[in-house]
Amino acid sequence: MDVTRALAVVAAITVMIAGVVAFFTWAGRVAARRHARFTHLDVLTALENAIDPDTYYDEWEMFLAWPIDDPYLESIRQRCLPMEEWDPGDKLTARLKPILEEVKAGMNGQSAL
Repeated sequence: MDVTRALAVVAAITVMIAGVVAFFTWAGRVAARRHARFTHLDVLTALENAIDPDTYYDEWEMFLAWPIDDPYLESIRQRCLPMEEWDPGDKLTARLKPILEEVKAGMNGQSAL
């Protein structure tokens, strides 16, 4: 009886672990697909928030984490990758300002709100 119960506990734990792994795999794929569809406005927001000292750093890391389908916006993300390790501050702001202005100019009349 004890062996049967132990096997049941092991099976239950295995199912729970598999469920957790499946959930995080699914969530990662959903986030990657959403990120791949980033628009000019999404990239603009990410850059503006990176300059803002009150922004949580994870948002900047998320922007840099996954590729973007749009080749132009992906090139912007690629240009930002070397800045990943920088802390928000004057140096980061100085490096991002020209990129930020380029993205604003590239919006071609799209609403920035």
